[in-house]
Amino acid sequence: MTDSTRGKSNFSILVLALLTLCYSCSSPQENKQEATLHTAQAPSGIGLQLYTLRDSMSVSPKETLQRVAKLGYTQIELADYKEGRFYGFEPKDFTRIAKSYGLTPVSAHIGIEALRSKPELVISSCKVAGISYVVLPWLQEEERQNIEQYKEHVALMNRIGKMCSEAGLKFAYHNHAFEFESIDGEVPMDIIMEGTNPEHVKMELDLYWISKAGFDPVTYLQKYPGRFTMWHVKDMDDTPDQNFTEVGNGTIDYQAIFELIESSDLEYFFVEQDQSSNPLGSIETSIQYLKKTLLTQ
Repeated sequence: MTDSTRGKSNFSILVLALLTLCYSCSSPQENKQEATLHTAQAPSGIGLQLYTLRDSMSVSPKETLQRVAKLGYTQIELADYKEGRFYGFEPKDFTRIAKSYGLTPVSAHIGIEALRSKPELVISSCKVAGISYVVLPWLQEEERQNIEQYKEHVALMNRIGKMCSEAGLKFAYHNHAFEFESIDGEVPMDIIMEGTNPEHVKMELDLYWISKAGFDPVTYLQKYPGRFTMWHVKDMDDTPDQNFTEVGNGTIDYQAIFELIESSDLEYFFVEQDQSSNPLGSIETSIQYLKKTLLTQ
């Protein structure tokens, strides 16, 4: 080694040592923040709620699932259940088809009547399909007229939730905006949160609907740590009607929300857009924003 080469080598070693020393001298909080910026990822993939593609799923489910997979989604939440079948398929057959395209069914929205009348069939169908979560997605208007009705729903959720737990599944409730509208001085969502057993009943927070109800999603997530194990990720446009729009094209502060991923016990999240003139185009725009802006690779 020449003197010139030896000098360059010693200089490189000195620079490396100084950089290492500077990093070690930075505050633990600074190091933690830097690590967080580089590790905020989806829990185990990016999911899609298939309600967004309900029209094409009713006509050509296989082709629709294939296109969903090509966009980069890896998990799906189902929105069509009837008498033990999903989208007209036997549970095992539907999952086989989905997995052949690289999609894993992890959750299913099941109507309240099916949960009331045939909960055993719901649970067995989900188990055969390999689905982890049974979700109550909606209450008809006539089922939410007073607080007593909500208390009855809470009792049902606790019962079904326990049945799901005993079967090795999980149960959750999905909100809209109406749960945040006061009835006789009480907020139905408070009744649900306080009356359901956290051991057996989780929550799927719809980030659009809670925002439209006038509540801050970040504040609500921090108020109930560990309860919201799933999210619906959809955005709200900047118009008086506050319509649905693609994630990243609206007014919801998803940067602030996604900073809570690691501290919220989030297991899954699903892109959804209830209404769109071009559903496939919308979910493509949303996943591109998620990958490029909200999630590190």
